[in-house]
Amino acid sequence: MKWGCNYSDELIKLVREGELPELDYIKAGAFGGCDLEKAFAQRPLLLHGFGWYERLGMDLEKAVIPKTYGSSLEKAVQRMNELIYYYESPHIAIHCLAYPEDERELFGSQEEKESQLYERMKGNILYLKEKLEVPLLIENIDYCPYYDKLGQINNLAYPTRPEVIRRLAEETDIGFLFDLSHARVSAEHLKIDFEKYCQSLPMDRVREVHLSGSGIHPELGRIDVHEELDEEDYAWIEKLWRGNAPEYITLEYGFVHPPAGRITSEEAILRQMRRLREIFR
Repeated sequence: MKWGCNYSDELIKLVREGELPELDYIKAGAFGGCDLEKAFAQRPLLLHGFGWYERLGMDLEKAVIPKTYGSSLEKAVQRMNELIYYYESPHIAIHCLAYPEDERELFGSQEEKESQLYERMKGNILYLKEKLEVPLLIENIDYCPYYDKLGQINNLAYPTRPEVIRRLAEETDIGFLFDLSHARVSAEHLKIDFEKYCQSLPMDRVREVHLSGSGIHPELGRIDVHEELDEEDYAWIEKLWRGNAPEYITLEYGFVHPPAGRITSEEAILRQMRRLREIFR
C-alpha cells in the first residue's frame, strides 16, 4: 500500500518539515502548472493527465497537439514516457470522458452514436496501452448536466455510466482508478443509488483511489470541488475499502492555484491523512 497526496505549496512545506513521513508519492499534473522539480526533490511523482489530451472520447487522429508537447501524437507519447521514467511514476491514468464535440461527426441514432463513441474510446485505450511504458488506468469522471452554469463544459453522460467503464476496462484488460468524489457526483445526476453505482464499476481492477470531498451547490446539486472529506465520505471509504486496501491511496485535496475563495490548509491535509491511515491500517 502506497500513499499519495495532491500537489500544493502547503503539501511541499509539510513534507520538507518532516510532517508526512508516510507519504510515498506526490500526485501532480504532468502539464498542469505544478513545479515538478520542486515536488520531485521531495518524493517520486504520481503523474496525472496528458496536458493536450485529457479524455478518451477525443479523435486521436485529428488531435491538434501543441509544439510544447511534441507537435505529433507519436512525439507526445514519447515525451510522456520520458516524464514517467524521469519522475518515477508507477502508472498513468486517463479520464473516461467525452465532450459534445467528440460525437459531432458521429452519425445515426443516439444508440448508434454511443456505439461508435465506445469503439473510439476502446481504440484509444489500446493505442495508449501499447505505446506507454507503464500501466494505463482508466478513471471515472464526474457527470453533472449543469456545469455550463459554472463556466465549465458539460460532458456527456455515456462515458460516466458504470457499465461502460467496466466494459472498457475488461475488454482492454487495464486497471481502474476510482475517484470517490467523481462517483458521488455522477451517481446523483445519473439518478443511480451510490452503492449500486460503485458495485457496477470495475472495482476488482482498482489500482489507485482518489479521495476528496464533493460539494452541494444550492441550485445545481452535488459537484466536484476537491475539498476536504466529510463524515459521509469517510463512512463510504470504510464501507468500500476496509480490509481490501488498494495499492495506491491518493488524497486529492489541495490546489496548485486555489480557486477564488478557497485555500489549501496544512491542518486539513494532516487531519485527513491521519484519518485515512486509521481506516487503512
